[in-house]
Amino acid sequence: MVKCRKGNDPTIVSFSHDGKTIAIGMTQVSFTRPMQVSPHNSLLVKPSTVFFIGLALVMLALWMFFIPDWTTFVHSWRVSLFASLFLSATVAYLIFKAKQIDLTLPFSRDEKRFILLPLLLFTVWSFASIAWGSSWKSTIHHTSIWAAYLTFYCVTRYLLDQKGQYKRFIYVLVGVLLAYSVPAIAGFVALNIFGGANKLGVGFARFGEQVLTLLPLLLVGVVRLKGRSFVLGVMAVTTLWLFMFSTFGRTNYGLFAIGIAAIGAAIFLFRRYRLYRIKFAITAAALIVMTVVMISLPMLSVSQTPPDSHRFTNNESISASNNFRKLMISLSVEMIATHPIIGVGADNFGFEVNRYREIYSLQNPDHPNLAAAENEIPERAHNEFLQIFAELGLVGAAIFAWFLTGIGVMAFKSLKELPTRSIHAYAAMVGIGLFIASSIVTSYSFRLIQNGFVFFFVLAVAAKLLLKDKVDEREEIVLSVSRFRIAAVASLTACLLLAAHSSSNVASVIITQKANGIRNIDEALKLYETASFIDDENPFVRNSLGHRLLHEGRYAEAAVNLSRSIDMGLATSTSFSYLATAHSLAGDNITAEETMRRALVYYPRSPFILTRYAALLKENGKEQHSVEILAKANLISPKASRTWFSFISEGAKTTSDKAVFDKELMPVMDLQPSSAIYAVATERLIKFPEERRFSMLNIGTRHETPAQPLSP
Repeated sequence: MVKCRKGNDPTIVSFSHDGKTIAIGMTQVSFTRPMQVSPHNSLLVKPSTVFFIGLALVMLALWMFFIPDWTTFVHSWRVSLFASLFLSATVAYLIFKAKQIDLTLPFSRDEKRFILLPLLLFTVWSFASIAWGSSWKSTIHHTSIWAAYLTFYCVTRYLLDQKGQYKRFIYVLVGVLLAYSVPAIAGFVALNIFGGANKLGVGFARFGEQVLTLLPLLLVGVVRLKGRSFVLGVMAVTTLWLFMFSTFGRTNYGLFAIGIAAIGAAIFLFRRYRLYRIKFAITAAALIVMTVVMISLPMLSVSQTPPDSHRFTNNESISASNNFRKLMISLSVEMIATHPIIGVGADNFGFEVNRYREIYSLQNPDHPNLAAAENEIPERAHNEFLQIFAELGLVGAAIFAWFLTGIGVMAFKSLKELPTRSIHAYAAMVGIGLFIASSIVTSYSFRLIQNGFVFFFVLAVAAKLLLKDKVDEREEIVLSVSRFRIAAVASLTACLLLAAHSSSNVASVIITQKANGIRNIDEALKLYETASFIDDENPFVRNSLGHRLLHEGRYAEAAVNLSRSIDMGLATSTSFSYLATAHSLAGDNITAEETMRRALVYYPRSPFILTRYAALLKENGKEQHSVEILAKANLISPKASRTWFSFISEGAKTTSDKAVFDKELMPVMDLQPSSAIYAVATERLIKFPEERRFSMLNIGTRHETPAQPLSP
């Protein structure tokens, strides 16, 4: 054990080791890196290459197109699984080599006070919410992720004190983003020239926060380069901008410009950085030129409505996006009002959102925002801080505010020291600020581990440069091997729990898909039960089984399973329709009517739900009530509601024939949500099989596609 003691002379520090005292003059020793006392401390550097390979694989997890895109409920499995295995291997190695590793802590007092302690308390409080959260698995998931962040931060912070490791982090993280940029930019060019469905935002917008957070550090690194290295750096910055441009993210556009402007302001305002001005101007000019090129692409388009202009001039799309965010804010506030102190439980937002949507709808049935997210799963609040408050209450929000206060302290120091210190500290804080700003409106933020890794890397850079003890307060603390191993085992346990959670999620989905492919329903039942046993919170199992039973004519059994999937969280408008169909075909129209009445509570502004309910009321002999409900639907969207009612009552062919001459009807295939078209067609083709020869809808063996998570 090494102990530090400050003597009377502030320029001398004494270290005692194995009974011997060594006095070292402070003027001769640099404390920018912890003192190495172990003859084997170089062992940590050698496996660092493996560490960076592992980090690259984690960051590229969503780029690996050869891995099937199995959709899990609420929690994404792929990145979590890769990250948990990567950190598990890292921590296991550290435990094994504990006696040979330099265990000197590199953290200053402020770093421990403002970063490590709040992160630890936030993780502990997340775990405590297992006592009241409806989904204990989600609580474990959230706790494990934040334990992983704390582990990653500590390892990163240690590596940053070693020569050359900062550059390796930058090369890996920027290189990964450049790899994602290639298909995104190619897709954007093809979309603008040839047209087609625009899925770039859904596929790539999630990486926006990573680009924004790294951008300032990358930019100040580029303007310090010379010759060919500078040219390559400008190309990297430009490529990342084109990547952001290709995602059609309005928030990303604005924040990218703010990041460039913030670095430019520092370079042009302070003489200390005047040597960087020409290179910054060249970089900015390259960004402008490439922007003009991308904007000019629609001139080559064969499509009448180029997608880039469509994204920003389509008032209906912009309004729908804004209304959804307003709805999520309202539901989050409802959760906070109900559980203000402790919240609904860590990571329980996706499991609780429908229950609070029901409460909000009963109180505000005519609110226009309730028309949003009718057939999707709103997994997240699209506001990280509001979601933390909703899930972990005032206690969790206060702990996180403590963490943000530390970031605020660093931001103040970076501005204060900008005229005299390295611009890297300021750049790191700009990147953190852009991440925080993006977290207010985006869906992913800390919920995607890749984003969190980038954030905590930049935070570690800022802490190293800004949170330093004063010369007369510095002291080195060396952990004992036993204490280090205790902390490492706790971290390893959290990482293994995350791996187990992600593995069970995806295993359940894989087995469900395998069961879907087995023709004999009785043989498939065993696999469905296995999938449900592995992950009893996966509603897709019961939903898929319900659809199989529905097509097998086992309507009562189908209703039981479809009802369970709705209660587990798959409460989309289409799910309610299929459940009503199962009840109706089982001869229980009263329960079918009750099902649609419940759906109407969730979605009081849905023309589909209103007309579906009105049709059932009419079928049950409640003509007057049916007319009243249909009138409400007509007030919201007369053309859609009339088309839906005709389709439900008369079938697709009759409605399509009418739409040719009746301008008050629309083509059946233009109805929304599109999956509800199959729900209605399924019931009609079972009740009226003669319509099959007129149907273009292949639903004979169709199962409902799981509702997709909402894009950022």
